[in-house]
Amino acid sequence: TALLFLGWAGLLLFSLGVARCAGLEGAPEWLQLLFGLGALLCGDLFRVHLNGLETSLVLAAIIWTVIGTTERWPAVPFGAFLGVLPFLRPELAVLGAMCFIVWAMGQRHWRVRLTGFAVGLIVFAALLSMQAVLSGGVLPRTGDAKTIFFDGAPGIITGLIPTIHQQTTWFFLVVAGVLSFAMIAPNYTRPASLVVTAFGLAVLPLLVVKYPSFMGQNHYRYLYILFPVALINAAVWCGSGPRARTIVVALLAASLVQSGWSLTRDWGERADEVADKRGTLAATAAWVDARMRPGETMLVHDIGYVSYALDRPLFDIVGLRSSRAIEVN
Repeated sequence: TALLFLGWAGLLLFSLGVARCAGLEGAPEWLQLLFGLGALLCGDLFRVHLNGLETSLVLAAIIWTVIGTTERWPAVPFGAFLGVLPFLRPELAVLGAMCFIVWAMGQRHWRVRLTGFAVGLIVFAALLSMQAVLSGGVLPRTGDAKTIFFDGAPGIITGLIPTIHQQTTWFFLVVAGVLSFAMIAPNYTRPASLVVTAFGLAVLPLLVVKYPSFMGQNHYRYLYILFPVALINAAVWCGSGPRARTIVVALLAASLVQSGWSLTRDWGERADEVADKRGTLAATAAWVDARMRPGETMLVHDIGYVSYALDRPLFDIVGLRSSRAIEVN
């Protein structure tokens, strides 16, 4: 229940943030609504955003980090926000560093810059210390564990081909339309466009090169960082003139039509899939609870629900819960 709430909360925050970005660029209310709906429907609702993953929170964090940079949030909340980013997903540390530089350049007094930096560093150090105590290591190695586990999985291109008919087709429309238009030609007069484009171009190739074997995991959720990159740039370009606005509106409208059609078509099937998985994992948890003896440890693949339902020593084979999975794999 908590993860489902976080999934919806992250998705709604992402949607509101995209609408806010459009508003900051002077978009009328109807266009802000269009952007917000585009963010709400992007990607796979059931199997990514509401699947107990951090994807929607990551997208929301990217959007609101850029908003905080653009609006020049006060030093204490902005620094604290940046300090949390790497613990949502490590690559967000790159975005945080970029946004801090842009934010600091817009501050007149060095004390404000120093305060923001100090608060961010304190929050980061506190969370890093907590992570070291709880996990036994300062830096997580789950990425390496997942690389070993998913070795031999379909490549990023061959794996994408069978998924074109799914709701994630929205991804292809964005890449072919808004993203190619916005990322290739960012608005160099707007800090939001520059920083988010630099982040996308710097981080995504590194992820694909370093972790090619699990880029397709959970329906390509690691590629979803392209959504805020594209939508922020599209919002910026909407404020640059009527011709650019017409192009972006047409692409967003086409994406909304496709996403809405896919979502309504697959709603029943996806809801049944979620209910079936919940029932299956509940039965699995009951089976484990009835058979595990004191002192035993069990290896589990889909550990999320079983770990939530039981107070038992479980070991995540994939490596999401323990980096010691590297030794097992």
